[in-house]
Amino acid sequence: MGRDKALLPYRGGYLAGYVAGEVAAATGGVRILGDRVRHAVLDREIWEDEVEDCGPMGGLLTALRRTEFDWNLLVACDMPNIECADLRVLTGAARGWEGDCIVACTPDAGDHPLCAVYHRAALPVIERALADKRLKMRDLIDSLRTLRCSTIASSHLMNVNTPDQWKCKEDDAAC
Repeated sequence: MGRDKALLPYRGGYLAGYVAGEVAAATGGVRILGDRVRHAVLDREIWEDEVEDCGPMGGLLTALRRTEFDWNLLVACDMPNIECADLRVLTGAARGWEGDCIVACTPDAGDHPLCAVYHRAALPVIERALADKRLKMRDLIDSLRTLRCSTIASSHLMNVNTPDQWKCKEDDAAC
């Protein structure tokens, strides 16, 4: 993208602010995993990674170590179409599930490990993966007791990774 996707302008604020609002509406609370100084404009509590330079796995480790909750929703900041109702589907699936993870999945893109609910019981597996420098989130969910949830629309799980994808989203053009 060439710049911080969290701070892309979106709906009168920032993209991460929009996503955080949907998470808060679905769960009652939200924490931003990121850089305190750079993301201060999001006006949310920010948790910096305890283990740096490990990508999303480092953020997940931090969240599961610091949280007071058993189940924790992890959502990437670059999902402009995600909605509260989608996230409630995932959190609702956690009720009664005795596994480690509920992950959104789609036929076209497969698993979306950055739109998933993780249980604190997964922490030892995450710590081992980090110690072994295995940082791929898809590999992580394959090593957990994972429930795949395919009821969320693919278009809601779209993320933006390039300036061209973002231009299409900004222009509300079909790409």
